[in-house]
Amino acid sequence: MKTDKTYINVSFPIPIDKEFTYSIDTMIDATIDSTVEKKTLIGSRVIANFNRRKIIGVITSLLEKKPDYRVIKIDRIIDPEPMFNEEILLFCKWISKYYLSSYGQVLKQALPTALYGTIDKFAEGNINKIKYLNFIAPVLPLPEKTFSKRINEFIDFLSKNTAGVSQKEVKEIYNFSDHIISKSVTLGLCEKVKKEDIRLSTIMTENINDAVEFSLTEEQNHCVNEIEKSINKNIFNTFLIYGLTGSGKTAVYIEAIKKVRAKNKTAIVLIPEISLTPQTVKNFREVFGNDVAILHSRLSEGEKYDSWRSIKKNKYSIVIGPRSAIFAPLENLGLIIVDEEHESAYKQSDPSPRYNARDMAIVRGKLNNIPVILGSATPSLEAFHNASTGKYSLLELTKRIGKAKLPEIIIVKRRQFYQIFEDSVIESFREELDQGRQIIVLQNRRGFSTHLVCESCGSASTCPNCSVSLTYHLHSKQLICHHCGYYEKAKDYCGICGKSNISFKGTGTEQVAFELSKLFPDNKILRMDQDSTRKKESHFKILREFENNKSSILVGTQMIAKGLDFHNVSLVCIVNVDTELIFPDYRSDERAFQLITQVSGRAGRGEIKGRVLVQTYSESNHVLEYAKNHDYIGYIKNELENRELAIYPPFAKMAKIMFSSKIYDEMKQASLELYKLLIDQNKKLIVYKPVDRMVLKVNNIYRMNIIVKTDLEYDSNGNILRSAIKNAYKNFKVRSNVKVSIDIDPLEVI
Repeated sequence: MKTDKTYINVSFPIPIDKEFTYSIDTMIDATIDSTVEKKTLIGSRVIANFNRRKIIGVITSLLEKKPDYRVIKIDRIIDPEPMFNEEILLFCKWISKYYLSSYGQVLKQALPTALYGTIDKFAEGNINKIKYLNFIAPVLPLPEKTFSKRINEFIDFLSKNTAGVSQKEVKEIYNFSDHIISKSVTLGLCEKVKKEDIRLSTIMTENINDAVEFSLTEEQNHCVNEIEKSINKNIFNTFLIYGLTGSGKTAVYIEAIKKVRAKNKTAIVLIPEISLTPQTVKNFREVFGNDVAILHSRLSEGEKYDSWRSIKKNKYSIVIGPRSAIFAPLENLGLIIVDEEHESAYKQSDPSPRYNARDMAIVRGKLNNIPVILGSATPSLEAFHNASTGKYSLLELTKRIGKAKLPEIIIVKRRQFYQIFEDSVIESFREELDQGRQIIVLQNRRGFSTHLVCESCGSASTCPNCSVSLTYHLHSKQLICHHCGYYEKAKDYCGICGKSNISFKGTGTEQVAFELSKLFPDNKILRMDQDSTRKKESHFKILREFENNKSSILVGTQMIAKGLDFHNVSLVCIVNVDTELIFPDYRSDERAFQLITQVSGRAGRGEIKGRVLVQTYSESNHVLEYAKNHDYIGYIKNELENRELAIYPPFAKMAKIMFSSKIYDEMKQASLELYKLLIDQNKKLIVYKPVDRMVLKVNNIYRMNIIVKTDLEYDSNGNILRSAIKNAYKNFKVRSNVKVSIDIDPLEVI
């Protein structure tokens, strides 16, 4: 044996896209191929000294020879085997280059937070945070029952639990004392062993029924057959399933996964919202049993780590979750599904990398030569355009399953300025409730009132840290900023003039639920928004209660608008669609149409004819007309024409350069300097002057944007755009008090 020095490159989770060289001492047996041994280092985490502190990084490459500059040794290698395989490393590298993010930041995003803990925890040896249980296991063969009555009962218990039972369960559930356990150990009947405890969320331990047998429709069969061709040929293809709400897209996903599993391959199923997880997991577990894993941010740190580790050990072949599940460490990947592909939740806004999981699903599919399925009742303009031009394969589901019909969408003109609901809407609620049916009410603002105003002096309650109004929350009697978290106790008098003439303005979910409880005191109201779902498993509990008809009305934000399947819901109401229509962004019409269509899809999914009531002050708006007639094709063709004229996606590649600082003038000066550098880069670059963000100040930090575009006609992959930004930034004077961030393919420009 001899000691050999190996030189490695390490990527750290810092905003510097560069590898840093270190050395390690390795023991090499002369009979072993050292090249193979060294290659196993790539993808492992290390602790290294960087800028006078110890941080965690990942070995991303090896050097073939000693560098001609001074290299220090790493502190330690954390992993006995790599955290990343070659496929995931290549995928993360692609993301870092496309989104102008550092490789190390992407790699950190791809791992559970437990694997990037503080250095102190790693120094203490708590590297993997594995939880163990003391297990009572029988020593076989067990003897005849010739002991005391209680010992004999314990022998009988052991004979029925040969795999072992946790000591806690033996005592608390089966009521055997410590004395009986200790005596049985002494007699050699059993032994105490440590067994790893896999932490699972409640939805993964629920009892499940066998899936109801069903036959695919002709349209569904066509979809599955087309997808199967790519599966069998092991070729990359992107399929867009444009299917009405309730048309059976999930059944197509399940059948496609069956085809993949028959070839001993694995699948990722992306969903936009954590709130959709319980029903989605239930649907898939009914078919695939315990071969389904979940990954999402609402899991505890331990649950997420155990789920991730089990996936890496090939214990599951199907992974379900929101956007971060695109990094699932599945081997032999065979299919990726992105349900509700149009949803903005797939885009990460902060921190870097600001990736879109829908787009990265297509990239990972291409890297693995496998098909990718995008599904939606309201496809994004980008997806529909790609399908129209032949880049994606379009598959359609034009009919709802069974006897379910599309709901009737009724536009209700707002006349009562001081009522949340019009009289006709209240009457419709009463009719449905009297027949024992359920109602969903959408109000895409949380809290009780979006702002309070003094009618005497006109002053409003505003956040001292942000340029926004404070939202009143009835339950806590507090005024809360939804941007920085600042809160203060609500007062019944004006802080400026001292008069008690406070008026509630704007309506949130809390006020809607409160009003409904007054109108229908005999009916239980459930509320589902960011405030009511802060606790672990809260999504699961609310949806289960509504699914089991223990509540008549579900009030919520957009998290209740898609994917949920309740057959007793006959009526849906959108309290005020105008807040979506007037939002000052180029995607506002698209989002409004999608929201109306998606929430409408929750009504009439069973045998009951559904109705949708849309309250508005702008009943002549063209978006509402298209939505009322379920005319997605008409709407999207009109919108595509407008986007092409204005050179917006899908006819442009776009980037948003964001500036932030505590000093407005410094930020303004920095933004103007970079603006000048950008306009000198390329004549084909469209650069807009720096503008203040719609919410200028958040948590005492001022914010500005520069929007940069290129026409897709000559910059199809965005290389010109990204190169121009990188080149301009090289000559940009970096300021310590001005932060600059880049968002490639932003979903909004304000």
